[in-house]
Amino acid sequence: MTREFFITAVFEKVCSAACILARSMGLHRCVGMVNDSALEARQRLFWILYTMDKTRVFLSGHSPDLYLFDSEFQPRLSTAQMPVPSQLHSAAAHMMAVWEEIYIGLYSARAVRLGAEHRLDQVHRLDRQCGEGLPLISSQLSRDPGLRLMQLEIRYCYHVSKILLHRCHRMAEEWEKTHEHAVSALQTITDVFEEPVTPGSCVVLGR
Repeated sequence: MTREFFITAVFEKVCSAACILARSMGLHRCVGMVNDSALEARQRLFWILYTMDKTRVFLSGHSPDLYLFDSEFQPRLSTAQMPVPSQLHSAAAHMMAVWEEIYIGLYSARAVRLGAEHRLDQVHRLDRQCGEGLPLISSQLSRDPGLRLMQLEIRYCYHVSKILLHRCHRMAEEWEKTHEHAVSALQTITDVFEEPVTPGSCVVLGR
């Protein structure tokens, strides 16, 4: 228990410090970037830190340090024309963007102040936004082990997003949906557990 607390506390501090440093250096900006390879590397680093930041928010409940509304990088919706890895990276960025919106619209101090009716409107809006990643979530898993693990992790994020949404609804049927997505999330963890034991599968299972 002490070990888990220590790891979580260290992750919280290091991740937050890294995101604050990235903002101070303007990592979320792309103005003046004429070199395509430098811009691509900058964007890749931004999405890595952005994903870590949203994971930190999910684990701790604290506010994010990186926001998309203040960033010149925006997630692209995945399309069938993209290579599969690009589809998965786009879907992962989309799910993290949904997590940001969930925090702002449902769990922030401002959302609480605006009252239950406002939060209910946010639940409906974000439920539609979350569903934009559904085709990829429900598609058949890839035969490639690395891509399959990415799909499973995105699928888990999808079900967690649904849990965070429906638990804010006051209707009994919405609580049933929360339970259904909780079961699906646990099943996804089981699916990862049943994958061949590799460093990649252990990392995904740990997350």
